[in-house]
Amino acid sequence: YTYNNVWYIKFWLAKRRIQRGPNFKDDNLTLLYDAFVSYSNEDEEWVLKELSTNLEQEMGLKLCLHERDFSAGIPIVENIAQSLEQSRACLIILSEGYVNSDWCNFELNCAHHIFSERNRPMVVIILAEAPAEKLTKTMRYILKTRTYIEWKPENDMGQNNSSFWKRILKIMDPHHVMAKWN
Repeated sequence: YTYNNVWYIKFWLAKRRIQRGPNFKDDNLTLLYDAFVSYSNEDEEWVLKELSTNLEQEMGLKLCLHERDFSAGIPIVENIAQSLEQSRACLIILSEGYVNSDWCNFELNCAHHIFSERNRPMVVIILAEAPAEKLTKTMRYILKTRTYIEWKPENDMGQNNSSFWKRILKIMDPHHVMAKWN
C-alpha cells in the first residue's frame, strides 16, 4: 500500500464508525466549531498566542484545537474525522514542521476530502516557508486551488496584522463573522 491508500482506509473506517453512531445525521450535522485548525506541534505557541487569541478571544469564534478539544479515549483518527465534520471551515497552518508531520498530512488529506465534498472553506496560512520538494501532492493541489494567506510578524514600524485577520474572517464566513468587525 502507498501512504495515500493507508490514510484513506483509516479515514474511511473512522468515518463509518462515526456515521453509525446514534447521534449522526448527515443532513443536519451539528457544526460545533467555526474552524478546525490543522497544525504541527512545533507551531503550537503561535496557534495559541496569535491565532486563538485573535480569533477566539477578540472575535468570539470557536476553534477546534486538538490538544484542547479532542475527546479522550477515542482513537485519534476518529477524533480528527469527527472534528472536521463538525467544523464550518478549516485552517491549515503551513510550516516546515507541518510538511514533516505524518499526522498533519493525514489531517490535510481528511480535510481536503471532507471540505471539498461539502464545499466548505479551507484556508492555508503560510506561517513559514516550507521546502517545495517536501510538499505532498495534496498540499500542492490545495495551494493551487485554495486561497492562502502569508503571516508576517509585526515589523519595527508597529504595523499590525489587522488586514491578515480580516482576510481570514472574510474567507471563513463573510456573512456571520464580518459583522463583528464593523
